[in-house]
Amino acid sequence: MTDESTYTHLLSLNYKANRINKTHQVKNSLKILVTGANGFTGQHFSKLATAAGYDVVPMKSNLNDMVALDAEILATSPDHVIHFAGISFVASKDDEAFYRVHALGTSNLLNA
Repeated sequence: MTDESTYTHLLSLNYKANRINKTHQVKNSLKILVTGANGFTGQHFSKLATAAGYDVVPMKSNLNDMVALDAEILATSPDHVIHFAGISFVASKDDEAFYRVHALGTSNLLNA
């Protein structure tokens, strides 16, 4: 997705979030645990989800630390998990880190 199409998509989500927020009062907001909440997409998603009335919780644990990951998920007890964490630089020279974050990190998250 190009930067322009990503921006257009985020504007569309923002519009929908504002429209939903105005028409529905969220009484018991759902809790969303977000991995990669400090990244480009995660920041925008978190802002939009919060505007729509969701309780957004940025994940603090390392996806490769199963003990910390299990503990954080147990402590936050999220209704949903959105996974944006990853190495976004495709030309990264560290193939092992790329695999560890994307494949193993995602697997760990699914198993937590």
